[in-house]
Amino acid sequence: MFNGAGDLIVVFDIDSDQPDAFTAEDAAQLAVILRGVFSGMDEQNLIGEKIL
Repeated sequence: MFNGAGDLIVVFDIDSDQPDAFTAEDAAQLAVILRGVFSGMDEQNLIGEKIL
């Protein structure tokens, strides 16, 4: 996930033991969730909360 300045602030990695388990639609829906979770947070806030 990137902040407003275009800096990478969060990497969310999911895996499956099944080939092609996730679709582009899965990725799009996860992006919506992550934007909701991390909206309004910047890198300094994430470090301060020990998320990074």
